[in-house]
Amino acid sequence: MPHYEIVGGPPDARVHGENWLTALGEALGLLGLDKGAMGRLVIEVGRTGEVDFSDPAHGRAWRLIPVEDIFDTPPPVRLTRMRAPEPAPAPPAPPSLEMPAPSLREDLGRPPDLTARIDEALKLAFLADDEPGAACQSTLDVLRELVRCESGAALLAGVGGQLLTFRAAFGPVADDLLDTRISKDTGVAGFTYQLGLGVVVNHALLDVRHDKTVDAKLRYTTENVLAVPLKAPSGEILGCVELVNAPGGFLEWHLGAAQHAATRLAAHLDGLGR
Repeated sequence: MPHYEIVGGPPDARVHGENWLTALGEALGLLGLDKGAMGRLVIEVGRTGEVDFSDPAHGRAWRLIPVEDIFDTPPPVRLTRMRAPEPAPAPPAPPSLEMPAPSLREDLGRPPDLTARIDEALKLAFLADDEPGAACQSTLDVLRELVRCESGAALLAGVGGQLLTFRAAFGPVADDLLDTRISKDTGVAGFTYQLGLGVVVNHALLDVRHDKTVDAKLRYTTENVLAVPLKAPSGEILGCVELVNAPGGFLEWHLGAAQHAATRLAAHLDGLGR
């Protein structure tokens, strides 16, 4: 079972799990966080399996690094000729306990009045939007004006929460997406919907959460994706918003902007009764 070292956590702290997500759940306890913190973490999975995660509520950040456990390695091969055994390879140097630089660049290009602009634009749009699909489209329109990206979509959960329906979209495959349904277990959208987590995946082709079969059907390539949950004031998750293919990858303020807009949209949808 994979082991992970927690950089930025207690000295020599390690956790294990079948994958990074279960290991992250175990790490929360060691870091003094309850399971409810999962819903507010900012997470990015790197190319080599490292997982950067931060808690915006407390301004803290950590990294999970996969490490080799010497007890999980196979026994050495016995040599048939009598000679001195090969020296064991030196173990890798432990990672620095200094917190690595955040993998998401924070303020590059961030408008100083970001949240105010979102609030003002959505307030005007929602005055005319009394239908969920229209409200979703207005939210995407506001976000695409602020965050440069090729595509985006808003998905709403159906009765029972087993399926997510594309209610609004923009980009080269928008027409093919509208009104299609996917399982709540599908891709980054399903991950975000089920766990209530905002997430940035800047290397989608290497990330297990990305469902590449959807790309294949659409003949589209997702290079990076940002997803945020639509969380109603009651705490119910109504669906999610996705932005796809930002030049150079998504930034931390992009995630913050999407989360802010999604919160406003979820409250509006809740008022409409969806």
